[in-house]
Amino acid sequence: MAQLFEPIADAIVLSLAPRKVFDAGCAAGFLAEKLWDRGVETHGRDISELAISQVRADVRPWCEVGSIAEPIEGIYDLVLCIEVLEHMPTEEALASIRNITAIAPRIPFSASPTDRERVICVNVRPIRYWLERFAEAGFAPTLGFDATSLSPHAFLFERSEEGRDDRSLAAFSEIVRQRLEVVKVRQTEKQTRKVAVAGEIEARLRLEAASVDAIRREGAAALEAARREQRRIVREIRQSDLFDTGYYFANNPDVAASGIDPTMHFATNGWKEGRKPSPGFDPQFYLSKYPDVAASGMNPLLHYARTGREEGRQTLPGLHGGALTAPPYNKIPGLAAVSSVASLLRTHNAALAPLPVFADHRSAPTLTILTDRVDPDHLFGGVATAMVVGAFVAGAWEEGCVLRLVTFPPIPPGWETSYGPIG
Repeated sequence: MAQLFEPIADAIVLSLAPRKVFDAGCAAGFLAEKLWDRGVETHGRDISELAISQVRADVRPWCEVGSIAEPIEGIYDLVLCIEVLEHMPTEEALASIRNITAIAPRIPFSASPTDRERVICVNVRPIRYWLERFAEAGFAPTLGFDATSLSPHAFLFERSEEGRDDRSLAAFSEIVRQRLEVVKVRQTEKQTRKVAVAGEIEARLRLEAASVDAIRREGAAALEAARREQRRIVREIRQSDLFDTGYYFANNPDVAASGIDPTMHFATNGWKEGRKPSPGFDPQFYLSKYPDVAASGMNPLLHYARTGREEGRQTLPGLHGGALTAPPYNKIPGLAAVSSVASLLRTHNAALAPLPVFADHRSAPTLTILTDRVDPDHLFGGVATAMVVGAFVAGAWEEGCVLRLVTFPPIPPGWETSYGPIG
């Protein structure tokens, strides 16, 4: 009987190379025995005292009587969970999933989806059910791993940071279902025609696996692109002279109390709720006055910063080009409202306010270093440090970022082709 586990042990060692393994439901320890023979430290647990009593003498100290629904000590490279959970009541099976996912990052797994007639199988479930339960514990099936040496419906779970993806789970469940269909065809029909059909199904499975992988990659790329665009939008709104942090906190105490970044809140939800970013801009008015902006679904302040200002669009009823003064803030108990420098200048001395700066979303991000001199006599005292740090920040900031140096003459020899003096 133990010899049947030789190829299984070989497959585990060659494909996964574990150093320490826990065999959940190890029975008489045949697989643990073969793994020990291949130099893999293997621990086991089984509910049957009779089974544990039959474990080979030199392996028995590493195997214990008990349920895997009880906590398991130690950390392992691998937990084997082969045809175990369908024999356990639902609550014990769920507790077992929590226990085994806590002690290892990889779990070769199988649970029969069809043995409902057997008395000892009290928790037979579709493959999709187990995929979802392990996804709740942070584990996902590995597409490129062949675990059929364990059973036709076996696969490898690995700890994943990507979160639950229902489309991928459904596709993988269908792959396993069709794999079982292939096995069924091969077991019941040995004729050449049936074998050919099975080959076609296997080819389709490979294509579907590649399709699932492509969907996952596309989804990850789309998510990253959306995150980059969100960061760009928040940056442009933060740079706008019509977003006032003090005003936004003062007039939205729920945002101030939440600790959420005010610019991020306005960029994602605030404008949709009609919240004003400053006294000089009313999102609801802007969207109602300009249906083309409302139809685009674009953040109205972002639209104004990018194109609306140049087009002369109104930001408030009866006022073109934005507000020049700010009304008094409504104070929040326990929180002092903080005015931005730009709003204070607009309120008290508009003549001293700096010229507006507009974010140009069509150009590459640019980091500018401004210094009075770059000749050898002035490089020390912070200039050289600023240049080195600037080059590092520009390289790490965003792909395609441009580093620009602005300075006064004289320009060191050889620099004229790359840098030019101001003025």
